Formats: sequence, C-alpha cells, structure tokens
Amino acid sequence: MLYCGIVAKLAGLLRSLTKGIPAWFDEGVAVIVSDDRRYLGPVGLPDRCLISSDEPLPSGMLQWNRRAGEHDSHIYAEAACRVSQWMYGRGGSEAVANLILMVSNGTPFSQAYR
Repeated sequence: MLYCGIVAKLAGLLRSLTKGIPAWFDEGVAVIVSDDRRYLGPVGLPDRCLISSDEPLPSGMLQWNRRAGEHDSHIYAEAACRVSQWMYGRGGSEAVANLILMVSNGTPFSQAYR
C-alpha cells in the first residue's frame, strides 16, 4: 500500500506539472489508495465497483471540483471504479506507475491509458 501511496502523490504532482493526467484518474487513484469504502468494495475483489458509469468524467480540476462541490459523491465512486477496473486489467498498481512514467515522458494520457 505504501507503493500505491507514493504513486498517488506522483500522479498528483505530475498532473499539476504536466496537465497530462485527467482529474478523474487522479481522484480515482486517490480513492483506491485511501481504500475509501464509501466508494469501493473490499480489497481482493476483481471488481470493487459500487457505482459504474460510461458517462464522461471531468478531466480538469475546475470541472471536477464544481461537480464534487454540487455534492455529487457518485463522481468519486465512478472514478474509482473506472481506475480500479483499468488497474485490474493491467496488473495492479504497477500499471499506474507505468502510465505516470509514460505521460511524464511525453506520451498522451489517452494512449498510455489504452
């Protein structure tokens, strides 16, 4: 879990420096790192999602904060679900570290996320 915490801090730092990592991904990682059970099922389940959605999530922090400020707590569950499923399909927290490395080396998020 310490490793994942470091990854979350790096994700936030890189996002603020490069503007390359969308807010929903950063917030989804934060929920997973904190293991916030308001938004996630128990550790060890292949699908930890409590709420899933295919709707677009805010990429910018301004839009994210506006929607979260409207007391839309589902936004955190949706982001955590999306990131959790993505991580599960790509080997766990190492996938986040790899994505961050790729983005920091200039790969667009959309390509690194595929």
